Amino acid sequence: MEPRPTGHKRVCGNFSRFMVDSSYICKTNIESNKKSVSERKPPILSISLYEQQKITNMANKKSDVKAKREYVGILKARGFDAVVTGSPADIKATLNGEDWYFEIKMTKREEVYFGAATLTEWRQALADPAHFRFVVAITNEEETEFRFIEYTPEEFMKYSTIPPFKVYFNINLTGKERHKRSSQKSSSKKMTEDNFKKMDLCYAELTE
Repeated sequence: MEPRPTGHKRVCGNFSRFMVDSSYICKTNIESNKKSVSERKPPILSISLYEQQKITNMANKKSDVKAKREYVGILKARGFDAVVTGSPADIKATLNGEDWYFEIKMTKREEVYFGAATLTEWRQALADPAHFRFVVAITNEEETEFRFIEYTPEEFMKYSTIPPFKVYFNINLTGKERHKRSSQKSSSKKMTEDNFKKMDLCYAELTE
């Protein structure tokens, strides 16, 4: 029987969307102002839950290799030819001559997962929603067990919000000039008054 791109109650019958346990497939101070900046004790900062979760998400992003590998194996077992790519989504897969994209969002939380998806991911998801899936990977601290839940872009949108835009800064406190490699590419735009006005106008239109 031809493998279906998405399953329903296929492995875990209590879920209406495709959910699979990977084990089914594979086991797997300030004393003086004379002190230098580096000698001064940093202030104790209180960060929001949002920022705490963002830090957690960054850590997760660096360690989601296992989750991607597990899901590639699951896709292959479903008949896909799948590889980890990174952009516009984590995994690109092919089935019956059609290209699919799967974006992995890994968490070690058990009840509520607060994460983020990039503009690039959503651009691809909405360009071809029939062949794009957001995949939440739920794992334990040791990352020895995984459960995956697939969402269509329409389903994932119900759980998504767009926060006020942010402007990031990067200050070198050592006084040394940092040089970027010429080969590095960034999707970030330079902060200018004109760019800020465009961004501000855009968000104002969203909140009307």
